[in-house]
Amino acid sequence: MIQINIQSKKYQQKNIIEDMVLSLAKNEITAIVGPSGAGKTTLLNMISGLDQHFDGEITFGQNSETSLNIAYMFQEPRLLPWLSIIDNVTLVNELTSENSQRAEKLLTMVGLQHYLNEYPKALSGGMQRRAALARTFLPQPQLVLMDEPFISLDLPSAEVLRQEFLTMWKESNSAVMYITHDLAEAISVADRILFLSTSPAQVILEVEIPNKRPGSLNSDCVQDFQRSLLSQYPSLLNGHC
Repeated sequence: MIQINIQSKKYQQKNIIEDMVLSLAKNEITAIVGPSGAGKTTLLNMISGLDQHFDGEITFGQNSETSLNIAYMFQEPRLLPWLSIIDNVTLVNELTSENSQRAEKLLTMVGLQHYLNEYPKALSGGMQRRAALARTFLPQPQLVLMDEPFISLDLPSAEVLRQEFLTMWKESNSAVMYITHDLAEAISVADRILFLSTSPAQVILEVEIPNKRPGSLNSDCVQDFQRSLLSQYPSLLNGHC
């Protein structure tokens, strides 16, 4: 269990996150939905340890926050242009035959088995995201942080990547925090959704998804649940419950 208690996070003397308490469990996907500027990416940066300037505490069971194996998938693929795809995926992992074989397996899962020795410039944007997804799950992380990982992709490409992500996650037993602006996307991938308020951000509503992974964004189950939720809370996506 991962416990997050952010009492205050300030930027230029302005509180952007305040009194935020939440928890994450292994083998669970928690989606975070909130208005622009609510501090969603800032929250991920604090959990990952990239941002340590806040008042509060993040604990991983009985361990210190530096003891957890964390993977972070950013909004951009962040592939190094001078390295091959296979080298990009294995870059931050110990160079062993086991990791090399696992990297090839993951790249095959996302359809990049014929591009192992190509460089990022030879790949489309969607293919680069696939490589980034494989890199995320290579170290078998206990916690996966995903910051709008499939943003700006066309709908079919994004849908394929979401399904590839879910396949990898099911094999990983990881806890996942998944940030998205798209409520339908949150419903389609998550076990539960945490909605954030406007700044300073707080959790204003937690919703369990009754039928886990109900289908694509346009499926009836996803659309019906979205309509029901927004009918009950019409200002939810604007940060008001």
